[in-house]
Amino acid sequence: KKVFYCILTDITENRKILEELHLSLEKHRIIMEQTNDIIFEGDIESGEVKFSNNWKNKFGYEPISGNIFTQIKKLSHIFPDDIPALQKIMQKVIKGVPYAEAELRIAGAEGKYIWCRIRMTTQFDDSGKAVKAVGVILDIDSEKRRIQELSDRAQKDALTKLYNKETAVQIIQNRLERN
Repeated sequence: KKVFYCILTDITENRKILEELHLSLEKHRIIMEQTNDIIFEGDIESGEVKFSNNWKNKFGYEPISGNIFTQIKKLSHIFPDDIPALQKIMQKVIKGVPYAEAELRIAGAEGKYIWCRIRMTTQFDDSGKAVKAVGVILDIDSEKRRIQELSDRAQKDALTKLYNKETAVQIIQNRLERN
């Protein structure tokens, strides 16, 4: 005799879950295309960081690849004075701090530095170990320049462009304290 065996399985629930996953991924793709911000994800153990395509659109060159921990001292596109701030937030994430933020300057392809705010959130595995950092890089250049312009206006006389009395006294006190 010839016998045919089969098992029927109801996959309705699996199909619903797959459809929800598909819609979620599509929503994520749409959001990524509509933002000018740079989204990134880093693996804490390997040091590998992946950036959204907006990096190249914003800065005009490909982002770093490979282990960021070994390359951080050689990052020529980060303003040298800002490297400690980047190292500090990276160390916070490695230690398991849930959220870290820093402001630093990143050079574009033409060499002009742009003020950026980096926000990182740590992701943990089931045992509570920090495994990934997910974040965003926001362009805050115009905001920082406007704040500096307003600060300069507040510190200087509008007619002579010399420091006002209060600012001059503060500068002198700071210099005397350093000596």
